[in-house]
Amino acid sequence: MSEKKHCDFGPVFWIHLLYIALIYTSPLWLNWKIMPLAIGVVYFQWFFFGGCVLTIWEFGRTEHNSFYWYYLNRLGFKFSLKKVNLFTDYLAPSLIFIFAFTWQFIFGHAAWL
Repeated sequence: MSEKKHCDFGPVFWIHLLYIALIYTSPLWLNWKIMPLAIGVVYFQWFFFGGCVLTIWEFGRTEHNSFYWYYLNRLGFKFSLKKVNLFTDYLAPSLIFIFAFTWQFIFGHAAWL
């Protein structure tokens, strides 16, 4: 697999960062009942395209990279790719859903959508 030369903190970075910010703030604006479908769409994207479309767009097709891992390393944090992927692929979606359910259903805060 080839690694694509890219521009650090270029336009694709900002699009990707905006998308990530939307995901992490989704418990505030997306109804918790819709979240499993949204998570399913993300997993479908990974299965169908072999990874995140934005990561592939920015870095090319490589199994040794991820948006989070690359930029954490650029900022001086040294995490293993396996641990970063474990967190971002499995733990984060579960925590976001649990937070959304707790925030909206248990505490009664309405989602915007």
